[in-house]
Formats: sequence, C-alpha cells, structure tokens
Amino acid sequence: MRTFALNKFKSDMEILEAIKERRSLRTFSGKLPSDEVMTRIKADISSAGGQGYRIVLIESEISPHIGTYGVIRNAPAWLALITDGSAKSTLCCAMEAEKIVLDMTAAGLGSCWLAGTFKSKDIEKAVKLSKGEKVVAGIPFGIPADHKRFIEVLQGSMVRSRSRKPFEKLFSLSADAPQCYSQILEAVRLAPSAANAQPWRIIVDSSGNATFTSATDNAYTMLDMGIALSHFTLAASALGVKGHLAIPAKPAPENIARFEACEN
Repeated sequence: MRTFALNKFKSDMEILEAIKERRSLRTFSGKLPSDEVMTRIKADISSAGGQGYRIVLIESEISPHIGTYGVIRNAPAWLALITDGSAKSTLCCAMEAEKIVLDMTAAGLGSCWLAGTFKSKDIEKAVKLSKGEKVVAGIPFGIPADHKRFIEVLQGSMVRSRSRKPFEKLFSLSADAPQCYSQILEAVRLAPSAANAQPWRIIVDSSGNATFTSATDNAYTMLDMGIALSHFTLAASALGVKGHLAIPAKPAPENIARFEACEN
C-alpha cells in the first residue's frame, strides 16, 4: 500500500466554503477567467499528476453535445483526466481533479464533471495520448452565465443533484470519535457523484481512523470515490485533523482506502 500525506489547501475556511458552494454548471459566459485565476489553475494542474495519470488543460471550446445529460454551452476551457485505465490511477486522478474543481469554486468559477458515456473522442482530439492512455472524464469550467437555461434546471431536477442520502445511511461514526468528524463526513456527503448515486460508505472508529468502501461497482465507482476522498482529506486538513491516506495497489469497492489518524 502507498501512503499519501495530506495536502494543506490555500485557506482552511476557503475550502470548507467551496465544498458547500460547489454546484454542477453547464452554461458559461464563454470568457476565459482572468490571467491571475488561470495562473492559479495551471499551478494546481502542474502539481496534480502522478504515476499512471495526468490532468491536461484545454483552453478552447469543445463540441457542445459532449455531455451525457445534454449540451455544454460556451465552456471556454476544460480539464481532461487521462489515466492508464487502472482503478488506482482513476481513483487518484479524480481525487486530484476535485481539488482543482474546489479551487475553481473558491475563485468564483463554475464547472461540471462529465464521465462514463460522454464523448471522450471530442476531448481526445484536443490532447495527445500516449499508448495505453485513455480519457476517463472531462471537466468544462469557466465564468458562470448570468442565467441557467431551462434544460439545465430540468436536468438538475431529474437527477436530484442537490438531494443527499441520510447521514446514517452513508456513514458509521463511533460515538467516541473526535467531534469534528461529523463536519468532515458532512463534507463528503456534499460531494458530487454520477447520477447522484453517493456510493461512499465510511466507518470511523473512536481514534478517528476511517475505512472507505463503495456501494457501487461500475464505470463511475473510482471517479466517485476519488471525489469523496478529496472532500474527506481536504476537510480533515482544514479542521486540523492529521493523518495519512493509504490506498491499496488495486482498490476495489470493498477496499477503497483507509485513513490513519495521528497526532503528528
């Protein structure tokens, strides 16, 4: 198992607010963010790559019909999530990408995760893939349009994008666990997932150690769980919880990851 140390976000309160404020957005103004914001995003991307995966910035529009749930309108830039196709690479890539999404949110930008049945070939035309690589997800982003289109509001209601399952169905939290874990797990509860499936299941013991499993086993599982791990580790760091996240060499729904809390 490989151990990942927690990264400290730019601002503790900023990341907690970003987790609360993040929404999926499909309609943009068409304008690129300011040079300052783009520099910030590029810095995030440059530090996000790892073994078996990378994140590529595309500073141009892509076909508006790329998305699973309909049209992406006027997105001036995209993130392409590229992996070797393994479960671990996809999990880690999604974890790093969600950190960037939340940083975008903190900067006032909108974004949307597209995965699974989206038309990856439209993104592949804009990036150079090496042998064995595949695009596992795309994230359009930019300055939000003044108003959402009717179809976007309808699509959000169809998948009940802001509806969340009860806390007790998703998490098992020891009564003796540090009090801040309720807030950490609530940050996970707010994470986005494919079709709003919310597959993450987390058990936290009295010492604050957490075991992650998934209720699903499909093409979206590792992406969804990577996003959940991102929310967990960022919220934990923001609330002063120290520890390490261990991800197995071959994560599976019954063994996604384990967080080991520590005092130092």
